[in-house]
Amino acid sequence: MSQNRGAVNPAARAPLEVRPLDTPTPGPGDILVKNELIAINPVEVNITKNDLFKSKYPCVIGTSFGGEVVAIGEDVSAFKVGDKVAVYASPTDGDKYAAYQAYALAKVDTTILVPEGVDLAVPVSMNGNLTTVVGMISATAGVPKLDIENEVASTGKKILIYGGTSNLGSLAVQYVRRAGYSVVTTTSPKHRVFVETLGADKIIDHSQDRDTLVKAFVAEGPYDIVVDTISYPNTVSILADVLAA
Repeated sequence: MSQNRGAVNPAARAPLEVRPLDTPTPGPGDILVKNELIAINPVEVNITKNDLFKSKYPCVIGTSFGGEVVAIGEDVSAFKVGDKVAVYASPTDGDKYAAYQAYALAKVDTTILVPEGVDLAVPVSMNGNLTTVVGMISATAGVPKLDIENEVASTGKKILIYGGTSNLGSLAVQYVRRAGYSVVTTTSPKHRVFVETLGADKIIDHSQDRDTLVKAFVAEGPYDIVVDTISYPNTVSILADVLAA
């Protein structure tokens, strides 16, 4: 096994530095993954630029990665050496589980097997936002978690999701539709065909002027839940006006 190396955050708000690291040993319920692909997520920018979690420095960051299983710990039966996997690591799991290194530990509960023929980039690029969608829609907004095998009947409730074209927004639209909610979302004319495939009940062109956009949202309401997957100052302001209408 080659020497482990990683992108280390040496201090709060400091540039990352590539340094040699110890190769972690998997304990019970862990596997060791040789990284082949690492996703860069917005939360990691926030960690490095704003010291989001008040980390103990130096530290290794990164939440989404994938590669080959090279060692397994005790009580691990779901994976074997040689498997291709995609992993989600919580930002608070610790350095040994962080993505920005050649070899990282993974908890079996947040690891999925990637079947042969599936592009590893697909699950690695999606797993962070899938976790965010469940946390945002179910844990925070109170939508019951899905039975992934069955689409539930209509609840008669409506959700506005700003940003249907975004990675997070497109996943959120599909999630709440399967949960039985009516969905109003946004896109530009360029991406309308893509958003139509997600199952939204109403798609609004977000390139309209601000007043027209607010009126369009209000006309489709009222809403049981409003979600902003873009969260720029202008989108927050627009949705605040919708809620106040």
